[in-house]
Amino acid sequence: MSQTLILPSPKQGAARPKHRIGHSRGLYVLCASIGAERFSFFLLTATLVLSLNERVGLSSAHSVEMVGYFLCATYLTPLWGGRLCDGRMGCRRVAALGCVLQTAGYCAFLIGNFAALLCGLILLAIGSGFFKASTQTLMGGLSADGDQQRERSFSALYMVINVSALTAPLLAGVLQQHTSWRGNYVVASLGTLLSGVSLALWGRWLGNAKPRLRVSTAPPSSAAQQHPHQQLALILLAGTAFTAGAVQSHSSLLLWVRDHTERHVGSFETPISWFAAAPAALVLLLSPLLSLLFGTLRRKHREPATRHKILVGLLLSFAAIVPIWAASLLTPHTQKVSAAWALGCLAILSVSELLVVALAPAEITRIAPMRREGRWLSYWFVAQAVGNMVGGLLHF
Repeated sequence: MSQTLILPSPKQGAARPKHRIGHSRGLYVLCASIGAERFSFFLLTATLVLSLNERVGLSSAHSVEMVGYFLCATYLTPLWGGRLCDGRMGCRRVAALGCVLQTAGYCAFLIGNFAALLCGLILLAIGSGFFKASTQTLMGGLSADGDQQRERSFSALYMVINVSALTAPLLAGVLQQHTSWRGNYVVASLGTLLSGVSLALWGRWLGNAKPRLRVSTAPPSSAAQQHPHQQLALILLAGTAFTAGAVQSHSSLLLWVRDHTERHVGSFETPISWFAAAPAALVLLLSPLLSLLFGTLRRKHREPATRHKILVGLLLSFAAIVPIWAASLLTPHTQKVSAAWALGCLAILSVSELLVVALAPAEITRIAPMRREGRWLSYWFVAQAVGNMVGGLLHF
């Protein structure tokens, strides 16, 4: 599952900042730093449930639960990291601290026993939260309202994150076959170390700006004006449901692929972790298709409202389990099924991600009462945390 970005904007009526020479350089540094950190994180999640099950010896159910709790923590710790960013430490120091904690967490994995692994997960959850909160704040500070590069900048960052989500599981499969489990953790620790070094060497180009919440002068729609809390509840439900389904792509779905699917293509056996790369690949593939579809509907004045898109995404998040159920019903238990069933499940989840995760933060800021945008956006992180916890309790 890709990372959600919150796009802050300056206050209405504020003077438009002039474009600084260091602006583009700061963007490159931040994209490179986030890309390296996310690469390490996705390298871990692609093999974590397998490592817990096969290396540590936890049962499949307990392994899935552990992954769910860990991912839940990574969506709660940004609330702590955001408070540190607002304090004396500043965003750059919080981001650097996040890199240090994550590097230590990956190194703890190299010890090999359960206690060290648990300590590593705690360090990673805290470090990831610190890094996520601080870098989103820095990204908002680099993007001025009205800047022609603003949308392009965030699009570039979204692309970097999804490229990391695509390539990390592919490398994880290769490393696992040739270097055992430790190869993944060594490369992951180098990734977060590289991320921290880039911030230390070129962090001066980032500034230490804090984002300002958007105050829209456009009148809200009648539905949003009359029932904002109902719409917020729908969005949070969609976020929870999607996240509960998406966490399966890093946990129980990988175990199901290992135990119940035919992964051989000729004499080559597809690594299990490669299936964790499928959601990012599908997002990159389907995103322009959905943009083309909605662009066509917009020109015909038939584009659905954002809340309706999110509702469709909610329904799709529930429908993602259908291919797995169908495969179980149509195939004898003694026979392995085609891996295409798992890809069908991931394709549905990818469309749900594009309709929920990509649209929800902007819709929340649109319907939020004045000067409560930040509080309502924090509910979005909590919804994803709950989704990860619920997803850890669901397994098939």
